[in-house]
Amino acid sequence: MAAETSPSILVVQFGSRRQYDMPIALERAGMLEALYTDLTGSAGFGKLVAPLANRLGGRLRKLAKRQLPEDVAEKTVSFPSWTLEMEQAARLGSSADRARAYIDAHKSVGAKMVRKGLGDASHLLVIFMEAQGMLTAAKKAGLTTISDMVIALSTERIVREERQLHPGWEPDGYYWGETLTAVDPGFRPSEETLAMTDIFLCPSTFVQDDLVENFGVPREKTLLQPYTTNPMFLEIQPETQKGRIFFAGEPGLRKGIHTLAAAARILRERGRTYEFRIAGHATDTVRNRPETSELNFLGRIPHDQMRGELAAADVFAFPSIAEGSAGVTYEAMGARVPIVTTPEAGSVARDGVDGLIVPRGDPTALADAIERIVENRDLRETLAASAREKAREYSWDTFSARLPEAILSFEAARDAASA
Repeated sequence: MAAETSPSILVVQFGSRRQYDMPIALERAGMLEALYTDLTGSAGFGKLVAPLANRLGGRLRKLAKRQLPEDVAEKTVSFPSWTLEMEQAARLGSSADRARAYIDAHKSVGAKMVRKGLGDASHLLVIFMEAQGMLTAAKKAGLTTISDMVIALSTERIVREERQLHPGWEPDGYYWGETLTAVDPGFRPSEETLAMTDIFLCPSTFVQDDLVENFGVPREKTLLQPYTTNPMFLEIQPETQKGRIFFAGEPGLRKGIHTLAAAARILRERGRTYEFRIAGHATDTVRNRPETSELNFLGRIPHDQMRGELAAADVFAFPSIAEGSAGVTYEAMGARVPIVTTPEAGSVARDGVDGLIVPRGDPTALADAIERIVENRDLRETLAASAREKAREYSWDTFSARLPEAILSFEAARDAASA
């Protein structure tokens, strides 16, 4: 890429989402202007306390251990108050209060970032509604604005509707408050994102279609850009145990744990003695429901155990009802495990090629798909081999090329269309 034609992109990101893959990819392409983020062990206050990380308290220690490559760290500006305000918001008891406080924290740091300035950036890339005010400032300054839509904007509505259909599984409440607008018309958390974004990065067609069909975003403003597979999962040597079904994620309604529980019961009634292993923190309510008696809850597990579970898994089942593009599906595919999932999970898996895609909320279809793979070993082997090769296409190395090239190609096509 010629330097004179390459955009200069300022990235705004809270946390180390996907190990800072976007700023790293842009820096490798010579397109990173700067990274504005919260507490990190590579810049600002976090860099000062990082040497003391092992002696610090749990949460602060974890934050201080976040590390960036040196070339990205040199372009990083840290806003520690962002971390503090988000932590304070998380402690509030009411989900409505938390949603408002999260947005207030984003607006507060957004104002600080606006004062810091945009540097020589030609583009601003903001992660999903973060640092509010920055998109508006960038548009006024003539920058091209990009929003990374990490999860479908309708997720909160979808989950709340599911809670109404399945009472007693989990309390109702808000995520970022998208549905809070119904009772508080002045609270519009996605308003700036929808109004001030030029390019919507969408990790899946589910996210893309949701923006177009439910929020009026022109399809030509959306850019499909799947995420990445951690290379350590591509190195897993399978030790498959037939009939071992694995799930990873927070076992709640959004991830479809109720559907998986019903599918497990259907399979048990068919005489299938499969083992369903569930990794992730489950509430006592979910664990103790009679519907989940066929599930073996492992709780949160460390990375080493996660790799072991994937090595032994026969099928990875993930019947989510709303995601962006679930990282665990990339990991399972990379580990050479065929997946059974839903369109709403945003997986890169192809139905009948790398796994099987079933309708959301359909335990019979889920049970049928699991049984089909477990009982047909030739099919399972074909799907598993294809899954790993598909996951390899989305490695971190390919992402470093994919993301910059996608942005450049998108803009070239847009400019040609408007000429």
